[in-house]
Amino acid sequence: MKTIKNLGFAAVITAAGKSQRMNLNTKKEYLRLPEFGENATVLSECILKFLKTQLFEVIVITVPPDDIFEANNMIFQDKRIEKNLAEKNTKIVFTAGADTRQNSVFKALLKLEELKEKKEAAFKFVLIHDGARPWVSCELIKQVANEVCNTGAVIPGYQAVDTQKIADKSGKIIQHLKRSSVYSVQTPQGFDFDKILAAHKQALGSGKEYTDDSEIYGEFAGEVFICTGEVSNKKITFKEDIK
Repeated sequence: MKTIKNLGFAAVITAAGKSQRMNLNTKKEYLRLPEFGENATVLSECILKFLKTQLFEVIVITVPPDDIFEANNMIFQDKRIEKNLAEKNTKIVFTAGADTRQNSVFKALLKLEELKEKKEAAFKFVLIHDGARPWVSCELIKQVANEVCNTGAVIPGYQAVDTQKIADKSGKIIQHLKRSSVYSVQTPQGFDFDKILAAHKQALGSGKEYTDDSEIYGEFAGEVFICTGEVSNKKITFKEDIK
């Protein structure tokens, strides 16, 4: 009987953005998180959470093209990374991102396709995570991995706390949304690898920009389901978020 560990998982962690809204000289994914230990950073903490699950054959991390060498050195300064790699020899691959998150994810998926074709990694599912969400728990990663095996596409989320409205460009409210049907969604988002890759290839030719990978999957591949997320799994967007 197959267990979840036997099914094969890859992960993509996106860290290629410019962090313009942070108003800092350092990319948010490279910021130190001393509460997690010496030389711990936002990015190394994200990677560590995925390593600790011992589910992943390969993790592809997108960074700016000029940062590949620096980012690789930086995460291994966090000694917890090497320690966890000793328990499961997960392949860690850095690759150049692109000008948008959508294009960065697509490049990471192409890298995974290359590794799969060369038989350097075997997997059926991929989890895609924001490199600016270091507080994700191992339990949530495992939950998404478990759910994607049953559904083919799943994203974590929780019901909106505030009442939601839709307004036009003038600020006039044009739709009142029912809070019970509105979710704040997060990452990691889990997908059947072949289907999300094919969907990204179709999206590339559509000329349309998509907000996240679940929108791409939903338009070109099939249904996407929600599992219970974590309020603590917040994304660092402004410098106040790091405090």
